[in-house]
Amino acid sequence: MFSINFQSRVPVYQQICDNIIRLVSYGAIKSNEQLPAVRRMATDLGVNPNTVAKAYSMLESSGYVYTVTGKGSFISEKLQNGEARRIEMKNQLREKLKEAYSVGLSPDDISEIINEIYYGGEEND
Repeated sequence: MFSINFQSRVPVYQQICDNIIRLVSYGAIKSNEQLPAVRRMATDLGVNPNTVAKAYSMLESSGYVYTVTGKGSFISEKLQNGEARRIEMKNQLREKLKEAYSVGLSPDDISEIINEIYYGGEEND
């Protein structure tokens, strides 16, 4: 399904959430499709089942997953119609902004780039 980067500063449960959203955004998982059981996912990823349960719980609290007692966790329709793709883009943008910060790009530099993209540059300021 996907793998976990244990050297990443991103917590494992967040990586699981991000990867599930990414798979939905790419169409690999559809609405109402069942996610693997917590224990199976934990075994496949080599993590503690509580970590997977936390990820599923976070996704459920956001409305991205719903649980049917005795059956398991399923992808909700909330992630359809481009929502998963928007979440994925926000996550990627967040990572790139962290990278930009680490190499010294200032908030003004970033604002300038955003203005160029959205407003056509300084002539619209």
